[in-house]
Amino acid sequence: MTPGIPTKVIASSMGLAAFVIATIAGLAVDNPADSILVRSIVCMFGCHLLGMIVGTLAERAIADAITRYVATHPVSDSEGAA
Repeated sequence: MTPGIPTKVIASSMGLAAFVIATIAGLAVDNPADSILVRSIVCMFGCHLLGMIVGTLAERAIADAITRYVATHPVSDSEGAA
């Protein structure tokens, strides 16, 4: 998989989820529309940034785990030919 794609997917998912949750919460308590949208957009950007951090950390952890696994489990030529 291309590096950076999982990070973007995680960040976008978190941002959109935050927007939806903030919008529904604002509608549930009968806040004015402009207040709901401003707060929802702020939540979306904040959670998108948080998602970028989480995605970067997760992607790096997975890459490190794969590197360690490959280093400790080498494949010889006789095992690779099937």
